[in-house]
Amino acid sequence: MATASPVVARPGAPGAARGPAHRRPPRALALLLLAAALAPTGPAGAAPEPLSSLSRPDRPSPVFVMGAATFGGALEHDWLREGAAVSLLFRPDAAAEFFGPLHAWNTGLVLQAEWRTVAADRRLFGLAALLRRYARDFRSSRAGASPFVGVGFGGAEAKYPAAAAADTTGGVATGRRRWWLVLAEAGWESSPDGAMLFQAKAQWHVWKKGDLDYSGWSFHLGVGVPIPW
Repeated sequence: MATASPVVARPGAPGAARGPAHRRPPRALALLLLAAALAPTGPAGAAPEPLSSLSRPDRPSPVFVMGAATFGGALEHDWLREGAAVSLLFRPDAAAEFFGPLHAWNTGLVLQAEWRTVAADRRLFGLAALLRRYARDFRSSRAGASPFVGVGFGGAEAKYPAAAAADTTGGVATGRRRWWLVLAEAGWESSPDGAMLFQAKAQWHVWKKGDLDYSGWSFHLGVGVPIPW
């Protein structure tokens, strides 16, 4: 009497049940990935990896207060007039406190105020923020010298003789106009000991409002000291 041979289901055939051996690999792989994610990156008490040249220092360089004597001129008026400027200079690591990528770009931040005469009876007072790109890497050393270029944007108030008659003191009435100011600069900066800072730069600015055009240039000779904070 012939006996029926047992039917063996083929792996992957419809209706074939998967045994425990088929379920173990996915679970084992998930456990291995979880263990790798939770594993420490180094032995306990190991020293941290050294910082790269792009990493920001624990303590940024100080902010410099700059004062400068300026002279320059305007296209539509006198070409040699005096002025003065004050500014706050944030080197790349200090500027990164405002915007982190500035440190990686080796770019500083300058907040500048400048007052100057455009003609005998005309004045310009401007406030601007500039980004300054250094040719030398100031991220690793605070002392040294470097040329730089920069661009900036801000606003300015112009004073000019008004068309009205003389005022009550017998002088000429003065008008005022405010408009946007665009700046570009190139110069040289030196800090031999990392403390005192010396600077020479030339700036070109564009300021035009209606019939007034005070666009022109200025040359700055300045010195700066760090703010002790």
